[in-house]
Amino acid sequence: MSTSKQRALNWYATLPAMGMLAFVGVMAAFFLYLHRTEAEQQTQTLYRDVEWAQQSLSLRWRSNQDSVVANKTAWTEPINARGQPTQLPQLKELLVANADIGYIYFMDPTRTIRWLTPRASMASPASRPIGRIIEDSAAYGAFADARESGRATYSPPFIGDQNEPIVEMHVPVFSERNFVGTIALGYSLTRALQATASPQMLERYKLDIADSGGNVLVSTSSRTIHDANLSYELLLNPPGHGIRLRAFAFETRPLLLDRVLVASVFGLSGVVLCGLGVLWYFARQRIKAEQKLADETNFRRAMEDSISTGMRVIDKVGRITYVNPAFCRMVGFDEKELIGIFPPYPYWPPEQHDIHLENIQNLLKGTLSPAGLRTEICRKDGGRFFARMYVSPLKNKQGEQSGWMTSMTDITEPERIRELLRAAHEQFTTVMEQLDAAVCVISNHKGNQTPRLLFTNFRYRNLFGDQIQPTVMELLEAQQYGPELDIPFEFNNTAEKSNQWFELRWRPIRWVDQTDADLILVSDITLRHNSQTQLREQQERVERTSRLISMGEMASSLAHELNQPLTAIANYTMGGAARLKAAIERQEQLPTQELAAMLEKTAFQAERAGKVVRRIREFVKRSEPDRRLCSPQTILDDALGLAEIDAARMQMQIQVQINEPIPTILADPILIEQVLLNIIKNGMESMLSGTHRVLEVSVAYKSGSVEFTVKDRGEGVSPEHKEKLFDPFFTTKAEGMGMGLNICRSIIEFHQGRLTLRDRIGGGTLFTISLPTDAIKTSAATAILDLANSGALIQPPSTHNLQ
Repeated sequence: MSTSKQRALNWYATLPAMGMLAFVGVMAAFFLYLHRTEAEQQTQTLYRDVEWAQQSLSLRWRSNQDSVVANKTAWTEPINARGQPTQLPQLKELLVANADIGYIYFMDPTRTIRWLTPRASMASPASRPIGRIIEDSAAYGAFADARESGRATYSPPFIGDQNEPIVEMHVPVFSERNFVGTIALGYSLTRALQATASPQMLERYKLDIADSGGNVLVSTSSRTIHDANLSYELLLNPPGHGIRLRAFAFETRPLLLDRVLVASVFGLSGVVLCGLGVLWYFARQRIKAEQKLADETNFRRAMEDSISTGMRVIDKVGRITYVNPAFCRMVGFDEKELIGIFPPYPYWPPEQHDIHLENIQNLLKGTLSPAGLRTEICRKDGGRFFARMYVSPLKNKQGEQSGWMTSMTDITEPERIRELLRAAHEQFTTVMEQLDAAVCVISNHKGNQTPRLLFTNFRYRNLFGDQIQPTVMELLEAQQYGPELDIPFEFNNTAEKSNQWFELRWRPIRWVDQTDADLILVSDITLRHNSQTQLREQQERVERTSRLISMGEMASSLAHELNQPLTAIANYTMGGAARLKAAIERQEQLPTQELAAMLEKTAFQAERAGKVVRRIREFVKRSEPDRRLCSPQTILDDALGLAEIDAARMQMQIQVQINEPIPTILADPILIEQVLLNIIKNGMESMLSGTHRVLEVSVAYKSGSVEFTVKDRGEGVSPEHKEKLFDPFFTTKAEGMGMGLNICRSIIEFHQGRLTLRDRIGGGTLFTISLPTDAIKTSAATAILDLANSGALIQPPSTHNLQ
């Protein structure tokens, strides 16, 4: 599917969702606008109604104030016989015109009521009788303010008769600048609020008149209004004193028509949303189906275009109805040139038309071999190649066959490779059969599996036949203990009862079937073995000569070493004899304890001399290597026992340091002792010309190895001599043979160790002997030595010169 079409489908799928979002947004905005408009209209109406009521009440009270001011002089004239002013009709008119005025009275400067005119429908107030002096604070305060200011003043609200809140207006009256008194109008706040509020306001609002402290003085309704309801208040001036008019809007209920309209709008909105949702769902499903179909089509097309096998479909009469790109690339013809053609096809070689016609007839009959058909194809450019064709019936969904599906593979390159492999195999076989070494491959023999021969060459079959040589299996079993690979071992062909020796090399490999196997190479090394045997015997003689030379050099020291215990023995013996004779002459009995002490000292000195002789004998005598588990400390002690003889002669001191614990090692103690003695002797000789007389010897366990270290303060080894120091017959001594360090290194390497040297800081040389203590190597060496002791195996040829 193209990118533009995909974008169009995605846009088409998002249209219902966008429509749903737009509709919801428009409806939300519409209802929000209606709500805000209604709230604003209600607020404006409340403000307008409250302001109108406040202005109406203030205007009426100011009009009454003006009327009183205009008639105050006439109303203060002498009263009639009934205690009423002479202008009573005007007072009556004022009371009738203002329903909120409850009474009118005149009070002289002494605050004494001179006359009182109540409303006709109301009784005279008991708190304002004629002739009483007014004492209440509200009337007194308003009277005093009016007298002082000369203007009409209003009293604070107070509770009058019948618990009715009253506000009095006092108008001062002067006669020729003399204060005559005040005319007071008593306003009922309840009547004032009722006269001001219209029926519509009472239906929509709760009206209150409250004092400055917020206390409700009078209210039009006893219903409780929530604080969240719309409210508005204005100060009443007059009368002032913080008196205010408050209005609280009641909760309005929508009319039936409004409810029906809102319900209709929401219902229609729900229907529209459901319709848009269904449309969006089906649009998404359709897009997913089309996308899935397009992906599957593209996948199949990509798969058909990427495979290297040519695909061809023919109908029941042999007409080509489909070819894939690989088929077109093979034959060199385009798809348009192949679709719809009948046999003979243009890619058939002209001289093989009859053969191909017979094959196509067998194909249409269904008698073609299922193993495929090898055939030759002619390309459009004239080139030819061999192909293998496989045919299967093409069936539709109902199981009806509509044609034949043919797959064609170019087998030119596989056949060429097969021929090359065949030729390479013949070459490999020819080389392997002509080798002098016997070669075999043995299957994995670990666990309970029985080993078997997987491959043998002519030399192996000639020597051992078609069976696994027993010595080979013994070596493989022994080698399993060690991690080393491709280590050569020699064994004698005892089966033939001949003095013929072979070298065996072993390495694990992966066989052609990906299983574990062992590659064995057996070479005839009889000549090399004989020459190495002679060389080994000659080297043993050189070693023995070297030890004898060492003993010759130590002869004087050895005589001195033996002379001390022999002299002590003679002295102890002669002293004992003298003591015994003296006791006999005195006819006394010699104490047994003294005689036993002298005999013990004599025996100790004899044992000391015997150890020296035995140590020298073991060092000099010739013996075969005897590897066993031994203590490194014991080896060091024995070597030091012989070295101390030369140290005394050379006036040297040997300083020993042993870092315990030290594990045991698998070694020949005499050979290791010889190496130590040789290196210690070389170190002391190197310090003869210097002033230092201390040789440091230490043994420690480090990283799986036991290390013997010999440190001297001699002249050291020059750089040009370091590389040749371990070579045979190289020496820096005038009387030396040049075999000492070479033999030492051979002995250490025979024990799978290392002998190294380096310059010491401050002058001198540091020799290090490192011998392994690894348990796996020890076990492997033990197993191999067991085979060696059996006579079938000897050590590797690279170590023969170490003995």
